[in-house]
Amino acid sequence: MVNTEENKAARIARQSQMERSIEYFTLIGKKPTLNDLVLTSHILHKYVMDGWSKDMSEMLDKLDIHLQK
Repeated sequence: MVNTEENKAARIARQSQMERSIEYFTLIGKKPTLNDLVLTSHILHKYVMDGWSKDMSEMLDKLDIHLQK
């Protein structure tokens, strides 16, 4: 039962972070590729599920560099 609830929570978090990613790209006026959207939402999802860490900071730095290209 717990595993089912955890899976549901993860799906909801992924969906909401996809929406946040779309909002982010709209706010900065960038038309993202599908890869940009999925990568951004994946990293935001990991943040929501796992919280802040050194690895998260590094992922965000790499995402910033990727999106600036």
